[in-house]
Amino acid sequence: MRTGPQSARLVAVGVALVSAAAGVVAPAYAAPTVQTTVVSRTSAATPVDKEVVVSCPPGTKVYSAGGRVSDWSKYVELEAVTPLPDLAGVRVVATTSATVPPWTATAYAVCGPGNPSLATPAVASLNNPLVSKLSEAVCASGTAVGAGAELSGDIAQAGIEGVMPQQDKGRAWASGDPLAQWEVTASAVCLQWPGQVQLAENKVFVPGTIATATAECPVGGGTLLGGGAVTGFAPNVVTRLVELKLEQGKVTGVGVRIEGASPWAVSVSALCGTS
Repeated sequence: MRTGPQSARLVAVGVALVSAAAGVVAPAYAAPTVQTTVVSRTSAATPVDKEVVVSCPPGTKVYSAGGRVSDWSKYVELEAVTPLPDLAGVRVVATTSATVPPWTATAYAVCGPGNPSLATPAVASLNNPLVSKLSEAVCASGTAVGAGAELSGDIAQAGIEGVMPQQDKGRAWASGDPLAQWEVTASAVCLQWPGQVQLAENKVFVPGTIATATAECPVGGGTLLGGGAVTGFAPNVVTRLVELKLEQGKVTGVGVRIEGASPWAVSVSALCGTS
């Protein structure tokens, strides 16, 4: 039985926040004077394992990390979606467990000025025989606007289910073979934003094999600081996150079901900064 996350409801963060469910966001605020930039890099299409790094523009650092694989079969899995230690960019690692057609991996980064910091946990996820594991990294100060997830050990036996900033934490979920030796380690990008932070979130339940959800910043106001996505929320179902796509003002999450038959969901959040 899978023991993954049961809820990804986010609560107030930062100076002020208004939560929006089912894709409905709160009224727009004044546009901030500080704007962020979203950058991405896509690998060549090949049938083998991949690592891709995207760098932030000069004078900026990572606020949030995202990643995507183009093959949504159960044979291609994200193994790392994480900021670089110096917050100069984002690293994405993906692997295959079978012979598959050529596919690509994409790394996304929300980049901005200032001095965000990176928090990591003292230890990775607990080394115990669980199908699903959770890791958390806690900010010493500020709001967690982005999160990272990285598998270690026998990564071919596991895959990422979710990467989500939540208040002052970065959270990472993964599942895999309970008899294999693997761990998941979260990271959090911590930011003192000089204004308000507004949350938009969306959760979509599906009976099928693919679920997609999008959360957007308010029209006419707000700059995307970061976001995350988590899949699962059902017993006896094993899912994988195959896309955490960061765009200007929008976050999209896509998950695939690889085992089980219960209805399940993907939950997505976008953190938006306003003046």
